[in-house]
Amino acid sequence: MHLKDEDRSILVVEDDERSGQLLKDVLEGSGYYVATAANGREALTILNKKDFPVIITDLEMPEVNGQELIRTLTDQGSEAEIIVETCHNESEVIIDVMKNGIYDYLIKPIDLNELLLKVQRAVESAYLKKINRASEKERTIRLENQLGWLKWMHEKTQSGAFDKTAKEKALFYNLRTSLTQGSGFGQLISVLLFVLESAELQNDKYLIDKTVMDMVRENTYTASRIIDSLQEIDILLGQEIKTEEMNAADIRAILSETIGEAEHAQKVHENHIVLSEHKETLRNLRVNCNAEQLKRAVRELLINAMKFSPKGTTISVLLRQNGGKLNINVLNETRSTRDLGNGKVVEGGVPLAYQNLVFEPFFRLEHSVFENFDTLDIGMGLNIVRTIIDKLGGSIAASNVTDHRDAKVQEGRLLVDFEIQLPILDEGVEKDTSEAESAAQ
Repeated sequence: MHLKDEDRSILVVEDDERSGQLLKDVLEGSGYYVATAANGREALTILNKKDFPVIITDLEMPEVNGQELIRTLTDQGSEAEIIVETCHNESEVIIDVMKNGIYDYLIKPIDLNELLLKVQRAVESAYLKKINRASEKERTIRLENQLGWLKWMHEKTQSGAFDKTAKEKALFYNLRTSLTQGSGFGQLISVLLFVLESAELQNDKYLIDKTVMDMVRENTYTASRIIDSLQEIDILLGQEIKTEEMNAADIRAILSETIGEAEHAQKVHENHIVLSEHKETLRNLRVNCNAEQLKRAVRELLINAMKFSPKGTTISVLLRQNGGKLNINVLNETRSTRDLGNGKVVEGGVPLAYQNLVFEPFFRLEHSVFENFDTLDIGMGLNIVRTIIDKLGGSIAASNVTDHRDAKVQEGRLLVDFEIQLPILDEGVEKDTSEAESAAQ
């Protein structure tokens, strides 16, 4: 289970300073990120600013005690896993505490091995709950997208939107924006139905409003390009991509060439693409790959990054080893977007519920059209990327990471990370391992 920093963050609520510091030191020594609070009131202030997946709290504290803290969090709908510290070992007291819906308990004096074991389980439980919530939201979004078109058609039919009234202008706008943004072919059929409804017969010829014909022309071209994209995916799915063994230096050369070809696109938002330096430790790593297809995939990721990056920001391309995988990471900052699920503004990044959906055909997190990049903007690019990487035997995932390198940004800079993983051939791993062992000797 690959956990990010935010998933390994813990809030320790302990009024005894020495005990709190001991817990903090032990947990941080095991790779967790720990904040402390001296009582329940201070803990609630911290939790109003940041969520913690796991909370460890003492029961007996001044001002707001542990029981009051737990009740408040429960009333607020908090889904944090709570571990309670208690001086009591009587079963009745422990059962009473467990009735509050806490995850687990620790009896003082705390056994540190027991602490680490229960914290690990709580962190994993909190992460699984988080993933389940995201999956539920993802299913809801899918259903809403499927039902959206049917609802729209029903509303337009009931309201008589095909009459030449003020509603006609709203329909023009609705259809134009949804079609050119690749919402689907159902809307194209609606345009043609609208032509049938609105065309006027004069002397054996039909007169059609110029605005309507412009829509038909524009969206016919768009539909044609959509078909081309679908055909590309169909070819990729139906044919085996021929691969050959490459080392990490070959992969880096492909990345460098792809970045060079994107020079013109970098000027649109004044972005700068940087590629990580070649690491000698990677030289023996080998993967099966196809140069042209990898370039196609990385080019799409770079274009996607440039579209959504703020003006003048840097896009980073990293090549590194992660266990038995050779990773290619494309990282970029993003502008704030609007969460399609609840309409709230998301301050950059890709919301968890959308991190799988962004690879689905026609799905788009932001409905902007980027004409300067000469792309379709119909939500097919990332689907093509996933198809290519799958055919190469690898995997791709989208996530958010926090960059703490800029000291001017106190809470770190949120980046979107598209990570490609290609399996390293056993021979390369063995060579790299033996080289490391030789160096150690």
